[in-house]
Amino acid sequence: MLPRWWCRAWVDVSVSAGPVKLRDAVAHRLETTDPRDFVAAWIRGEDQAMVDRYLARASVGPILEALGPEAAASCIGVRDQRHCPSCGGPPQLSYFALPGEDLAAGGRVLLCARCHDSWGYARMTCPGCGEDASSRLPIFNEEGTTSGERGSVVRGLQGRLDLGVAGHKAVFPNIRIEACDTCRHYLLNIDLAADLAAVPVVDELAALPLDLYAREQGFSKITPNLMGF
Repeated sequence: MLPRWWCRAWVDVSVSAGPVKLRDAVAHRLETTDPRDFVAAWIRGEDQAMVDRYLARASVGPILEALGPEAAASCIGVRDQRHCPSCGGPPQLSYFALPGEDLAAGGRVLLCARCHDSWGYARMTCPGCGEDASSRLPIFNEEGTTSGERGSVVRGLQGRLDLGVAGHKAVFPNIRIEACDTCRHYLLNIDLAADLAAVPVVDELAALPLDLYAREQGFSKITPNLMGF
């Protein structure tokens, strides 16, 4: 069993540096609930309030990642192509890996939202429902982006991030929104070949304007990140 103090570091940071709403929510939950209860619910893959999911994921996710597949195997979840083979968790994001040789495209990889394991997944296939008809899989790229998918529907963000600066350059040139008209879900894809310094989990957190745009189009993220987007 986990001791009650196992998530104290995350609690201290959230209370000392987080926004008022988060501080109040964290304090209230810890006063009324044993943290081990919402951690157990998170490991079982249950629907949770945002603050419960935040505390469980922020504190236990790194432990699962550090302990590896043996610990992740104790989590409850579906083991299939659309879920993590280690813990059964859903994907947080996808990325195009660097190609192994010249004139070749890097494969598509999904990153688990729960244990941070990764696994290969087909391009132009929805990780939310398995839809593979390209006409049902819109891709939204910011204007000026360097990452695209030939033969797919690519719509720019219509200068939404331009801020009135002449000669607009993309703010997130290696990131795009990959959505699905069948299940109305989306995730962000990071192209490592377009930015060799990219760190997928960091870039995904930073690309909040793309998340807001996807929401405006009526799509929901397969899994919200730690910021709730």
